Amino acid sequence: MRVIRLSSEDQSRLDLIRKTDARYRVRDRAHALILSSQGKKIKELALIFDVDRDTISSWFNRWEAGGFDGLVDAPHPGRPPKLKSEEKKR
Repeated sequence: MRVIRLSSEDQSRLDLIRKTDARYRVRDRAHALILSSQGKKIKELALIFDVDRDTISSWFNRWEAGGFDGLVDAPHPGRPPKLKSEEKKR
């Protein structure tokens, strides 16, 4: 059984992120880490967050590799904007 161990400082910061971050994915990841530290299994977390077990595992991997930075999605490439920043201000 894979369990995430958190320091009390990390737990407090994750709890704040879970309650206040504007990005729902970041809130979900923080919440999953907290629940894991409280003994929830990956299978249970997958049901709670309605995602695949592999998704939960990847959240854990990202946390272990990048800490708090691992909670945030990587930038997604996309179509360049049609308007320049000066045009958006008008």
